[in-house]
Amino acid sequence: KIIEEIIQNSVDEAIRTDFKFAKNINVKIDQDLGMVFVQDDGRGIPVVQLEDGWQPVLCWTRARAGTSFGAERNTIGANGVGSFLTTVFSKFFCGISDDGKKRLVLESKENMSSIDVKLSNSTVQGTSVQFFPDLPRFGLTEISDDHVNMIKDRLKHLSICYPKIKFTLNSEVLSIPRKSIPGLYSAHAVSIPLENSLFVIAPLPKDADGFKSVSYVNGIFLKNGGNHVNWFMERMCEAM
Repeated sequence: KIIEEIIQNSVDEAIRTDFKFAKNINVKIDQDLGMVFVQDDGRGIPVVQLEDGWQPVLCWTRARAGTSFGAERNTIGANGVGSFLTTVFSKFFCGISDDGKKRLVLESKENMSSIDVKLSNSTVQGTSVQFFPDLPRFGLTEISDDHVNMIKDRLKHLSICYPKIKFTLNSEVLSIPRKSIPGLYSAHAVSIPLENSLFVIAPLPKDADGFKSVSYVNGIFLKNGGNHVNWFMERMCEAM
Protein backbone atom coordinates (compact mmCIF):
# COMPACT_ATOMS: atom_id res chain seq x y z
CA LYS A 1 0.00 0.00 0.00
CA ILE A 2 2.77 2.49 0.81
CA ILE A 3 4.26 1.81 -2.64
CA GLU A 4 0.91 2.64 -4.23
CA GLU A 5 0.66 5.85 -2.21
CA ILE A 6 3.86 7.27 -3.69
CA ILE A 7 2.84 6.26 -7.22
CA GLN A 8 -0.53 7.93 -6.72
CA ASN A 9 1.18 11.21 -5.80
CA SER A 10 2.88 11.21 -9.21
CA VAL A 11 -0.39 10.39 -10.97
CA ASP A 12 -2.09 13.22 -9.08
CA GLU A 13 0.53 15.65 -10.39
CA ALA A 14 -0.32 14.59 -13.95
CA ILE A 15 -4.04 15.02 -13.29
CA ARG A 16 -3.61 18.44 -11.67
CA THR A 17 -1.65 19.73 -14.68
CA ASP A 18 -4.03 18.20 -17.25
CA PHE A 19 -1.24 15.77 -18.17
CA LYS A 20 1.18 18.51 -19.23
CA PHE A 21 3.58 17.33 -16.49
CA ALA A 22 4.37 13.97 -14.87
CA LYS A 23 3.72 12.24 -18.17
CA ASN A 24 6.50 9.78 -17.34
CA ILE A 25 6.35 7.81 -14.11
CA ASN A 26 9.23 5.44 -13.50
CA VAL A 27 9.08 2.78 -10.78
CA LYS A 28 11.94 0.51 -9.71
CA ILE A 29 11.71 -2.27 -7.14
CA ASP A 30 14.93 -3.94 -6.03
CA GLN A 31 13.83 -7.08 -4.22
CA ASP A 32 17.37 -7.98 -3.12
CA LEU A 33 17.86 -4.62 -1.41
CA GLY A 34 14.24 -4.23 -0.36
CA MET A 35 14.20 -0.84 -2.05
CA VAL A 36 11.51 1.08 -3.96
CA PHE A 37 12.13 4.08 -6.23
CA VAL A 38 9.47 6.27 -7.86
CA GLN A 39 10.30 9.19 -10.15
CA ASP A 40 8.20 11.57 -12.21
CA ASP A 41 8.84 14.54 -14.49
CA GLY A 42 6.26 16.77 -12.84
CA ARG A 43 6.75 20.30 -11.58
CA GLY A 44 8.17 19.13 -8.27
CA ILE A 45 6.76 20.02 -4.88
CA PRO A 46 7.31 23.80 -4.57
CA VAL A 47 10.40 24.40 -2.48
CA VAL A 48 8.90 27.27 -0.54
CA GLN A 49 8.97 28.15 3.14
CA LEU A 50 5.56 27.96 4.78
CA GLU A 51 4.63 28.89 8.33
CA ASP A 52 5.36 25.39 9.62
CA GLY A 53 8.38 24.62 7.42
CA TRP A 54 9.41 23.75 3.88
CA GLN A 55 6.50 22.51 1.80
CA PRO A 56 8.15 19.25 0.60
CA VAL A 57 9.16 18.43 4.18
CA LEU A 58 5.60 18.94 5.36
CA CYS A 59 4.23 16.77 2.54
CA TRP A 60 6.55 13.90 3.43
CA THR A 61 6.55 14.16 7.23
CA ARG A 62 3.22 15.68 8.27
CA ALA A 63 -0.16 13.94 8.16
CA ARG A 64 -2.84 15.72 6.12
CA ALA A 65 -0.40 18.26 4.76
CA GLY A 66 -1.49 17.63 1.15
CA THR A 67 -4.11 19.34 -0.99
CA SER A 68 -6.43 16.52 -2.11
CA PHE A 69 -9.30 17.08 0.29
CA GLY A 70 -11.92 19.13 -1.57
CA ALA A 71 -15.24 17.64 -2.65
CA GLU A 72 -14.53 18.72 -6.22
CA ARG A 73 -11.12 17.06 -6.41
CA ASN A 74 -10.38 14.74 -9.32
CA THR A 75 -7.13 13.31 -8.02
CA ILE A 76 -6.56 9.82 -6.60
CA GLY A 77 -5.18 10.78 -3.20
CA ALA A 78 -7.94 11.43 -0.70
CA ASN A 79 -6.72 11.46 2.90
CA GLY A 80 -3.37 13.23 2.85
CA VAL A 81 -1.55 10.63 4.88
CA GLY A 82 0.06 8.44 2.19
CA SER A 83 3.50 10.03 1.95
CA PHE A 84 3.64 10.58 5.68
CA LEU A 85 2.92 6.91 6.40
CA THR A 86 5.45 5.83 3.79
CA THR A 87 8.10 7.85 5.62
CA VAL A 88 7.04 6.50 9.01
CA PHE A 89 7.01 2.87 7.84
CA SER A 90 10.42 3.02 6.14
CA LYS A 91 13.83 2.25 7.55
CA PHE A 92 15.19 4.86 5.15
CA PHE A 93 13.31 7.43 3.07
CA CYS A 94 14.83 9.95 0.66
CA GLY A 95 12.66 12.47 -1.17
CA ILE A 96 14.03 14.89 -3.75
CA SER A 97 11.97 17.77 -5.13
CA ASP A 98 13.16 20.02 -7.96
CA ASP A 99 10.81 22.92 -8.74
CA GLY A 100 12.95 24.57 -11.43
CA LYS A 101 14.60 26.99 -9.02
CA LYS A 102 15.51 25.04 -5.93
CA ARG A 103 16.18 21.45 -4.93
CA LEU A 104 15.22 20.04 -1.56
CA VAL A 105 16.55 16.69 -0.39
CA LEU A 106 14.99 15.08 2.65
CA GLU A 107 16.47 12.01 4.29
CA SER A 108 14.61 10.18 7.04
CA LYS A 109 16.03 7.25 8.98
CA GLU A 110 14.57 4.61 11.28
CA ASN A 111 10.86 5.33 10.87
CA MET A 112 11.33 9.10 10.92
CA SER A 113 13.42 9.02 14.09
CA SER A 114 15.86 11.42 12.43
CA ILE A 115 15.37 13.86 9.55
CA ASP A 116 17.97 15.74 7.53
CA VAL A 117 17.12 18.44 4.98
CA LYS A 118 19.43 19.96 2.39
CA LEU A 119 18.77 22.81 -0.04
CA SER A 120 20.50 23.81 -3.26
CA ASN A 121 19.82 25.57 -6.54
CA SER A 122 18.27 23.63 -9.41
CA THR A 123 17.13 24.32 -12.96
CA VAL A 124 15.24 21.04 -13.49
CA GLN A 125 11.80 19.89 -12.37
CA GLY A 126 10.51 16.63 -10.99
CA THR A 127 10.11 14.54 -7.88
CA SER A 128 11.81 11.29 -6.89
CA VAL A 129 11.34 9.15 -3.82
CA GLN A 130 13.50 6.24 -2.69
CA PHE A 131 12.57 4.20 0.36
CA PHE A 132 13.27 0.94 2.12
CA PRO A 133 10.02 -0.31 3.70
CA ASP A 134 10.38 -1.52 7.27
CA LEU A 135 9.31 -5.03 6.30
CA PRO A 136 9.09 -6.57 9.80
CA ARG A 137 6.46 -3.98 10.71
CA PHE A 138 4.31 -5.48 7.96
CA GLY A 139 5.04 -9.03 9.10
CA LEU A 140 7.28 -9.56 6.06
CA THR A 141 10.83 -10.65 5.42
CA GLU A 142 11.05 -9.60 1.77
CA ILE A 143 9.40 -7.80 -1.11
CA SER A 144 8.12 -10.91 -2.86
CA ASP A 145 7.32 -11.63 -6.49
CA ASP A 146 3.64 -11.35 -5.54
CA HIS A 147 4.17 -7.77 -4.37
CA VAL A 148 6.00 -6.86 -7.58
CA ASN A 149 3.33 -8.49 -9.73
CA MET A 150 0.60 -6.64 -7.84
CA ILE A 151 2.31 -3.30 -8.47
CA LYS A 152 2.81 -4.32 -12.10
CA ASP A 153 -0.91 -5.01 -12.46
CA ARG A 154 -1.75 -1.68 -10.82
CA LEU A 155 0.52 0.20 -13.23
CA LYS A 156 -1.01 -1.60 -16.21
CA HIS A 157 -4.49 -0.68 -15.04
CA LEU A 158 -3.44 2.93 -14.41
CA SER A 159 -2.07 3.06 -17.96
CA ILE A 160 -5.58 2.16 -19.12
CA CYS A 161 -7.17 4.82 -16.90
CA TYR A 162 -4.59 7.44 -17.89
CA PRO A 163 -3.27 6.67 -21.40
CA LYS A 164 -1.39 9.99 -21.53
CA ILE A 165 1.02 8.76 -18.83
CA LYS A 166 3.90 6.43 -19.66
CA PHE A 167 4.47 3.99 -16.79
CA THR A 168 7.60 1.88 -16.46
CA LEU A 169 8.51 -0.77 -13.92
CA ASN A 170 12.14 -1.88 -13.77
CA SER A 171 12.65 -0.42 -17.27
CA GLU A 172 9.64 -2.30 -18.74
CA VAL A 173 7.06 -0.02 -20.33
CA LEU A 174 3.59 -0.93 -19.10
CA SER A 175 1.16 0.50 -21.61
CA ILE A 176 -2.03 -1.25 -22.71
CA PRO A 177 -4.00 0.16 -25.68
CA ARG A 178 -7.72 0.18 -24.96
CA LYS A 179 -8.49 -1.96 -27.98
CA SER A 180 -6.41 -4.79 -26.52
CA ILE A 181 -8.05 -4.73 -23.07
CA PRO A 182 -10.70 -7.40 -23.74
CA GLY A 183 -8.00 -9.86 -24.78
CA LEU A 184 -6.48 -9.61 -21.30
CA TYR A 185 -9.44 -11.52 -19.93
CA SER A 186 -10.76 -13.80 -22.64
CA ALA A 187 -10.83 -14.37 -26.39
CA HIS A 188 -14.60 -14.08 -26.08
CA ALA A 189 -14.64 -10.84 -24.08
CA VAL A 190 -16.72 -7.89 -25.28
CA SER A 191 -15.92 -4.24 -24.57
CA ILE A 192 -18.62 -1.58 -24.21
CA PRO A 193 -17.34 2.01 -24.33
CA LEU A 194 -19.45 4.64 -22.58
CA GLU A 195 -18.77 8.31 -21.93
CA ASN A 196 -15.52 8.46 -19.94
CA SER A 197 -15.96 4.75 -19.14
CA LEU A 198 -15.16 1.33 -20.51
CA PHE A 199 -16.86 -1.91 -19.49
CA VAL A 200 -15.50 -5.29 -20.45
CA ILE A 201 -17.66 -8.42 -20.11
CA ALA A 202 -15.80 -11.73 -20.19
CA PRO A 203 -16.70 -15.33 -19.34
CA LEU A 204 -14.91 -16.82 -16.36
CA PRO A 205 -12.92 -20.05 -16.68
CA LYS A 206 -14.96 -23.20 -16.08
CA ASP A 207 -13.29 -23.80 -12.71
CA ALA A 208 -14.17 -20.32 -11.41
CA ASP A 209 -17.20 -19.70 -9.20
CA GLY A 210 -19.58 -16.78 -9.15
CA PHE A 211 -19.31 -13.26 -10.53
CA LYS A 212 -16.02 -11.35 -10.32
CA SER A 213 -15.10 -7.79 -11.21
CA VAL A 214 -11.96 -5.69 -11.64
CA SER A 215 -12.96 -2.09 -11.17
CA TYR A 216 -11.25 1.31 -11.25
CA VAL A 217 -13.03 4.62 -10.70
CA ASN A 218 -11.01 7.83 -11.08
CA GLY A 219 -7.88 5.70 -10.93
CA ILE A 220 -8.81 4.09 -7.60
CA PHE A 221 -8.94 0.30 -7.46
CA LEU A 222 -12.21 -0.89 -5.92
CA LYS A 223 -11.65 -4.53 -5.04
CA ASN A 224 -15.24 -4.98 -3.90
CA GLY A 225 -16.83 -3.42 -6.97
CA GLY A 226 -19.54 -0.91 -6.16
CA ASN A 227 -22.84 0.62 -7.22
CA HIS A 228 -21.49 1.37 -10.69
CA VAL A 229 -20.91 -2.35 -11.31
CA ASN A 230 -24.33 -3.24 -9.90
CA TRP A 231 -26.00 -0.58 -12.03
CA PHE A 232 -24.40 -1.82 -15.22
CA MET A 233 -25.18 -5.47 -14.54
CA GLU A 234 -28.83 -4.64 -13.77
CA ARG A 235 -29.18 -2.71 -17.04
CA MET A 236 -27.58 -5.54 -18.96
CA CYS A 237 -29.89 -8.12 -17.39
CA GLU A 238 -32.92 -5.95 -18.15
CA ALA A 239 -31.85 -5.71 -21.79
CA MET A 240 -31.52 -9.49 -22.00
